[in-house]
Amino acid sequence: MAVIERSKSLTERALDIIRTEIIEGRYGFGSALSEITLAEELGISRTPVREALARLQQEGLVVVRPQRGTFVFQLSADEYVEICDCRTVLERAAFRMAVANDRDALIKRWSAICEAMLKAREANDTAEYLRQDSAFHEGLFEHCHNRFLRDSYRLISGRMAALRTYIGTEPEHMAKSFREHFEITEAATAGDVEKGLALLEGHIGLKEGSYWRIKNENIAPTTLK
Repeated sequence: MAVIERSKSLTERALDIIRTEIIEGRYGFGSALSEITLAEELGISRTPVREALARLQQEGLVVVRPQRGTFVFQLSADEYVEICDCRTVLERAAFRMAVANDRDALIKRWSAICEAMLKAREANDTAEYLRQDSAFHEGLFEHCHNRFLRDSYRLISGRMAALRTYIGTEPEHMAKSFREHFEITEAATAGDVEKGLALLEGHIGLKEGSYWRIKNENIAPTTLK
């Protein structure tokens, strides 16, 4: 873990680093997070670490258990179903709005992201691919021009990014994900909303998408360490 430069906002830098550590799987689901240890690793005092953890609690990436400490989030099987269903509802609505309100900008952004995904695949850089994957879906909410919808997505986006890391290294999932991002972009480019929605549903929907494997095979996200 890199030592934070003093010239930058300590809380913001600590927040960015710890968030990344969680999303990229270096702190697994349910892992305990020690203020003292984090402060020592980052080379800062406990105060900005405490503030960063409070922010991460608001984002749903950590939970604070009285008398026990702070832990990376976990999802029960039922919560997993609920968060996937929530994501599907939000992204379908955002897709409709983004295509209607800001299609050209959305297509430009998605095209650049798809090219970055291609380069990441060619370089065998899974971490970068997953970052671009998250950026692809976040793009829907940046271009739908509905801040309430965007804010709703932010309540689950960090947790979805962490779940994406959990299954993103599987070759079958990666190949499917890569292909479908291009197909969704092509549908948006053509202005074919219904086709885009069908593709999106197949891409992220719990029963049709790759995330269904976790529920269907009883592979609990809480097993990640």
